[in-house]
Parts: sequence; structure tokens; C-alpha cells
Amino acid sequence: MLRTWRVAKYPVGIVVGAAVLAACSGGGMPSFGPAASVQSGHESGLTPLSLQRMAALTAPNNMKQPPPSHPLLYVSDWTTGDVFAYDYPSGTPIGSATITSFAGSEPYGQCVDQHGRVFITDFLNGRTRSYLHGNAVVHHNFNPPAAIVPAKAIGCSVDRWNDLAVAYYSSAGPNNAYIAVWTGEVGAPALYSLAACDFMWSPGYDHNGNLFVEGENAGMNAVSVCELPHLAVAMNLVTLNGVPAINSPGGVMWDGQFVALSDQNVNGNTNETALYQTSLAGVTLTYHSATTLTDTCYSTYTDIVQPFVVGTHNTPVTTHQGHYVIGANPWCLNAGVSEVGYWSYPAGGSKSGNLAGPPANPRGQSVSFP
Repeated sequence: MLRTWRVAKYPVGIVVGAAVLAACSGGGMPSFGPAASVQSGHESGLTPLSLQRMAALTAPNNMKQPPPSHPLLYVSDWTTGDVFAYDYPSGTPIGSATITSFAGSEPYGQCVDQHGRVFITDFLNGRTRSYLHGNAVVHHNFNPPAAIVPAKAIGCSVDRWNDLAVAYYSSAGPNNAYIAVWTGEVGAPALYSLAACDFMWSPGYDHNGNLFVEGENAGMNAVSVCELPHLAVAMNLVTLNGVPAINSPGGVMWDGQFVALSDQNVNGNTNETALYQTSLAGVTLTYHSATTLTDTCYSTYTDIVQPFVVGTHNTPVTTHQGHYVIGANPWCLNAGVSEVGYWSYPAGGSKSGNLAGPPANPRGQSVSFP
């Protein structure tokens, strides 16, 4: 089930644990903060010149302006209604790119398109807003269709043809949850639903424009994966071949090579979150491997919300499997800290670093390449 936590805001700052290593070939996470070490451009998606600039950054509170061709990390704060922007991979806060137009709302899931535009869903009001890379001014509003009441926009995805899909966690409709698709990010959306996915989580397009979403049934006692094939007019139920049972959906994402399904509660407990790498053939997703994520901020509870796999390009057009995964662990709030963690991908395991003291109640994140 969807969980909510509310706490007071903490100062923004970067904390890099001793385990943060710059492993060029082993998949270690990038070092965040002023002590960032230079990595290969293949690992981080940056040119050598950009990497040198990253290593030369000073204190993270300097609120540097983003170089015009530099990636940005966005993190949603469900409590304050702000979306904070950070230089990626240094973690330096970017004041000019911080989004405050969600005040009085609940920003949640995020996605990016091939142009680096950032889309942020509002769980409270159902609206999705887009922003140009590095720009804090609303570029476009995507209002929920009147048929979806209440409209709890939990996540989104954009394909390589700029079709925007927004998943609404639940509604009062007969099938309870809907996906709205804006063709080319314009016009009125088409609505899709399937009873097996009554409570939908963040959707994900693959490189061929097929859309996948994890959903719970009406009784919230079974999880299915539903698909809207590219150019199809209806959703279908996906057969899972060898995929471990998903206990608590966390969202779907294209990782550059596989359709990654996530489970916030591996084996029905709260000690691990997993991403299951799968490939599609017909209506079947076949299991290939798993990435498990662990954390120790609050005992061993690890419940990563909508993990975001970072590649070398924006998600819709990336063709190589990402090297890092970023996500918030709301269990940390029980220990009095807000935390966004970083793990190597697909290796997973223990965290390699934190963006500590970020938004008070982080829920969604994305990395935008200009």
C-alpha cells in the first residue's frame, strides 16, 4: 500500500560516506560533493572537461549555476511541495533550478524526455508539470482528465516519440486506476485501465514504446504487471516468466537494456528493495537478473520508492544499461533523517553514498541530461 511520512525540513547538504568509491570498471557510485573524484566519461556520461569541472567544485552550499550542458538531479519533497535541483554528479545545490511552483501540492514521481525536459507528478492535485532543463518556470501543465476522481498522479514516463504517460494511483472509477497518455506531449490524453492493476505505480516505457506498469488488485493482495503495447488501443496483462513474486510495487523503468520491475519488499519483508531486469517477447517478460538494494539508516529497513536508473543519456533514448540507481528510503525518516541514497547498478548491495539532508520527505527523483 501507499505509505506517507511527514517530518520537518532539514538543511540541504551533501554527506559522502566512507564507502563512496569511484570505481571505473566495477560499477561503484560517483562521489558526491567537493571531494568528488574524476571518473571516466563512460561511467558518468560526462566529457573529460566536465569531469575536471566537477572535481574542482568547492563547498556544496555555494549554489553554483549549472553549466549549460550539464546533468541535473531533481528530488521531490512531498512535505514542502518543493522540488530541489542538484548538479549531477557533484550534488551541489542549484538554487536557480529549484522548483517551487508545487507549493501546496505533493510532488511525487518524476520522468524526463529525450530533450531533458523534466516532468513532475502531483499526488495531491493530479496535475503534471513539465520544466525545461535547468529552468524553474513551468513549461507546460498536464491537467488530469475529469473522469479521474480523485486524481492521484503517482508517476510518469516519456517514450522516444515524446508520448507522456501519467499513472494515477487510484480513483473512484470501475477499474480504480488509470494511465493517461498525451500523444506528443500535447492535446487531450487517452485513458487506459485494466482491473488487474487497480492501484498503479510509476509506469515505464521501453525503447520500443511499450508501456509497463505494476499494479495491485482491488484487495491489495496481489500484484500484476500490465502493458500498453506501442500504438495499441487497450492494455493487456503481462505474463511473468521466472520473475520473483512482487510484494510491494515500486515502479517500472527502462534501464537502457532491460525493463526493470521493482519490489519495495523483497520476500515480503522490509529489508531489501529489488529491481528485476526483464526482457519482452510477445506478452511475456522473462527474468534475467536482479539488483538488490540495502540500507542501514533505520535498522535494515530498505524501502526505496520509485528507484531511478541513471544512464549516459536521457531515459527514452539511452541504449546502454545505466551504471547508477538513485532513490529515497522513507524508513530513514523514522531515524530522524531524510535520505536519498546511491547504489551501483546493476551490482546493487550496500549504498555507496548519500545526498543527506536533502528534501524533508523525498519521494521521487530523476536525472536530466540537457
